[in-house]
Amino acid sequence: MSILLKHIASQLKKLRTEKGWSLDQTAKETGISKAMLGQIEREESNPTVQTLWKIALGFHSSLSAFLPAEQQNPAVLKHQDEALSVKVLQAFDATLGYEILHITLKANSSHDSSIHEKGVIEDILPLNGSITIQTEDQHYVANTGESIRFHADQVHRYLNHSNHDVIFYNIIHYAK
Repeated sequence: MSILLKHIASQLKKLRTEKGWSLDQTAKETGISKAMLGQIEREESNPTVQTLWKIALGFHSSLSAFLPAEQQNPAVLKHQDEALSVKVLQAFDATLGYEILHITLKANSSHDSSIHEKGVIEDILPLNGSITIQTEDQHYVANTGESIRFHADQVHRYLNHSNHDVIFYNIIHYAK
């Protein structure tokens, strides 16, 4: 996990430096406390997926920007306090405007996602079961071999109602 923590810490420092943001400014932009940001930069804290998403959104960045681009053995972002783990299959491509994530959602669990920037769309493709996506005004269900497309610039939740972990691809299309 230390390679992952080092990469997250260095990427956070790099983005803060590029923007010229203090920890206070970064906390305001991301909604993550100054103390937590400092712990992440010092590699003292393993951020949750939710925390990392908030940081990425605050910097108008992709989640994959915070994960090492190792093709041989991609890092898996997971936290003991969360039901969801993420592995980057294809890092953000600025020309095409998307990234592909391989996500595992634990049995009988849910994950509340951060609201993405305006115009962001997600495609969900379950590989081994059924996944439900709940937005402010819609309820979508997809089984293996099916897909869901929805606007992710709103509150949304991933739900797994089954007794086994569900694995799915999440293709995130960023607005240009």
